[in-house]
Amino acid sequence: MGLYKYTPEPSGRMGLLWTLGTIDEAAILEFGSMGHMIYGERFLKQTGIINRSKLFSTHIDEKDIALGITKRIDNAIAKIVEDKKIKAIFLLPSSIPETIGVDLDAICEELQAKYKDLKILSFRRGGFHDKLNHGIEEAIFKLAKNIALPIKKTEKKSFNIIGSCCDLSRYRSDVREIKRMLKGAFDINPICTLSSEASISDIEKMGSTHINIVIRREGIKAGEELADRFNTPYIYCRPYGYNETEKWLKEISKIIDIPINKEFLQNELNEGKYGYNYCKQIVSFRPLKGPITLSGHIDVVEGIKKFACDDIGMKIKHISCDSKAYETDKIPYWGEKEIMNNISRDLDGIIMAQPMLLKRLGRLCNTSISRDIYSRSFNLYESPFIGFRGAIKLCSMWIEELF
Repeated sequence: MGLYKYTPEPSGRMGLLWTLGTIDEAAILEFGSMGHMIYGERFLKQTGIINRSKLFSTHIDEKDIALGITKRIDNAIAKIVEDKKIKAIFLLPSSIPETIGVDLDAICEELQAKYKDLKILSFRRGGFHDKLNHGIEEAIFKLAKNIALPIKKTEKKSFNIIGSCCDLSRYRSDVREIKRMLKGAFDINPICTLSSEASISDIEKMGSTHINIVIRREGIKAGEELADRFNTPYIYCRPYGYNETEKWLKEISKIIDIPINKEFLQNELNEGKYGYNYCKQIVSFRPLKGPITLSGHIDVVEGIKKFACDDIGMKIKHISCDSKAYETDKIPYWGEKEIMNNISRDLDGIIMAQPMLLKRLGRLCNTSISRDIYSRSFNLYESPFIGFRGAIKLCSMWIEELF
């Protein structure tokens, strides 16, 4: 592992924990040291989520490591099942089973045979070589595959949101905006928001919907799984700005065969029209102040870039994503070293990036597009970045930055 001065790169284990840890009616058991889970508990409390998974650790000693003893897992499960509200238990890996070669999948099968009324799942993408995106993708996929039940479709058309996770800034506000727009445009309701607002009961009903709204690429695999099992189509998009959001709604309209409420759509477009046009004017009048630097999750970076450059007329100063697996010719992956070498305190223009980078540059963190281990998100009602109201927020924020 490299030396990090500001923020370590999140691991696959952190991706699993941050995704699974927000789910109500579930417990997470880690076969590892006590300190790991205490640290994870602290992060999840800082997300502001009230109903969360219950976190447990087996703890370990030298004998467990030397001899590969896993009895502590059985003892911990026996204690956890005493809580009748728990409907699922997730076995989370740590560096210990990775080192000594513990087969968590085999242990999970034995436990599932013993506790038939519970769903017990093991996860593998928490090892030495796994990154944040690996953990998030595996968690979302396994939940959709193993917990969603064959169930009758809702009488009134409905939807799931897949890919809302607490590693991104304003994740709750973005979901709220998606729900508001789909209600206003089509009068349809959500069943499950995986995973930031989900319970096990919600996930069990995911097969009853008519469309899955996938808002990050780690959720595509789950979308495909639900399409195969329940014949539920999915749309993958993270809509930023007026043009992209309107296009997104039109595609959803075709899939669910419901026309868009024209009055709602026109009101939304009119509501932010003046600020949108004013932002475009300011960018054209002040080109030296207008370049934008973006660094974060590839879907967020691509979406905001499209709105800022194609619609508003901004120029890109620097752009990068935070995952090597998702880099492209136009959006390279930058680790801490590349970011520190390229983004300096005297950088002109607007910067939207990780909170620690913004603080280092003396910028306000209201332009952060991701969260880190130090982030706190207690405001449930901050403005979104996604959708029509997200476009209003971005334009007004950029105008303030440009003056």
